[in-house]
Amino acid sequence: MFCAFLHRELERMMDAAEVFKSDVFYVGKDKRRSHVLSKLVAELDGLQLKCDFSILCDKHTKAVAELKPYYMTGLMSYDEYCARAAGAACMLEILQKGQTGMTMRTLEALFFNKKLITTNAAARLLPFYHPDNIYVLDGNERRTIRDFIYAGPCHYPRHLIADYDIEHWICRFL
Repeated sequence: MFCAFLHRELERMMDAAEVFKSDVFYVGKDKRRSHVLSKLVAELDGLQLKCDFSILCDKHTKAVAELKPYYMTGLMSYDEYCARAAGAACMLEILQKGQTGMTMRTLEALFFNKKLITTNAAARLLPFYHPDNIYVLDGNERRTIRDFIYAGPCHYPRHLIADYDIEHWICRFL
């Protein structure tokens, strides 16, 4: 899997965001994830963490009171998405039931140099996995999400990031 944008372009966007406006950032269609998201919002609120969530309602959405401030009805531009991701300490990934493997959200966290909270237990098998950068919501973590987020800045090694950059990917096939 590769990311179809240049890492250096994203680095410029991230450099523009020096101060975090939120602790956890999430954008996605509901796709029957409201139950998981509402439990997570309650936990994050209890830890006094600021959420920047945008949940796009779909035909499966069953409105949940805790999520009302986060529901949206229209799409978000990728530029806005990148700007909001830049302003967050951490990105959130909630896989759909039965979904496995690396996702675009995982790659975005890598390219944006962001910590990732995920429901994907297989994230621990990724070549760039480090417990200081990726927190798996499977009950096996030994610290709170708050401790994870504030444990220090996120750093992914450049050589691992390069493996997923489109320029590097194209060069492997030439």
